[in-house]
Amino acid sequence: MSTIHVPLIGAEAATGGTAHARVPLAGVEAATGGTAHARAPLVGLEAATGGNSRARIPLLGVEFLSLVPGPPPGMGTQIFPNLPGLGWSVHKKPNFSTRVATHQGGREIRAAQQQWPVWDFSLTFEVLASNAATPGAGALSLQALMGFFLARQGSFDSFLFQDPTDCQVTGGQIGVADGVTTIFTLSRSLVSPYDTFFEPVGFVFSNQLTGVYVNGVVQATSGYALTEPNTLTFATAPAAGAGTISADFSFYFSVRFTDDVEDFEQFMSDLWLVQELKLKSVLP
Repeated sequence: MSTIHVPLIGAEAATGGTAHARVPLAGVEAATGGTAHARAPLVGLEAATGGNSRARIPLLGVEFLSLVPGPPPGMGTQIFPNLPGLGWSVHKKPNFSTRVATHQGGREIRAAQQQWPVWDFSLTFEVLASNAATPGAGALSLQALMGFFLARQGSFDSFLFQDPTDCQVTGGQIGVADGVTTIFTLSRSLVSPYDTFFEPVGFVFSNQLTGVYVNGVVQATSGYALTEPNTLTFATAPAAGAGTISADFSFYFSVRFTDDVEDFEQFMSDLWLVQELKLKSVLP
């Protein structure tokens, strides 16, 4: 259902003497049937003057308010199925968003609009079995993957995906002790000969956090707690100058399906394939 109101009606009277103008009647009708529509079917204007008068409405503003969809679902914790039919090739693409303004002289002004990349994954499933008797394909793997896609309602719901080539952090730095900070975000680093890029990880379960260190010294598990998806909280702030804070853990990417439709192809009796299954990471 929609809420309609008229925020502004302006009436102007132009007369050849003293003039008074009023709007005795303004009707607004809203017809809704899911998507809202608003129209002003009737506006009446009466001018009361002491002589000849001309009256007009120079401005009529109509504003309608309609219900908007609720917030998206919270971060899903369902894990993408690990199926033996996953094949080559696999594509993984980091995406940033940069606004670029180019001057006539060729110089540019660039503004980064996001600090962390959105990752695109493209997977290929060379064989999926629709029965329980196909060796090497995973029993009922077609139903497992198709059912998972349907349960997420396509691109609507998020879930967790573990990239086997990028899921483990050993002794990864997550901060520096300053005597004040107690909360740190679990992050991983990508090191090149030129620079190091730190990025928060998507999701870490409590049993995936296997060690926390201050200046290389292992910390008792009673001294910290993990809050999903990726926050480490110390009971007491590590002392200033104590050194770097690091951790051992494995992690998942929080993702969703890129598309609302997926193509499952049957190429033999009881055997299927998916040529391209696209996933997109979800920023918290």
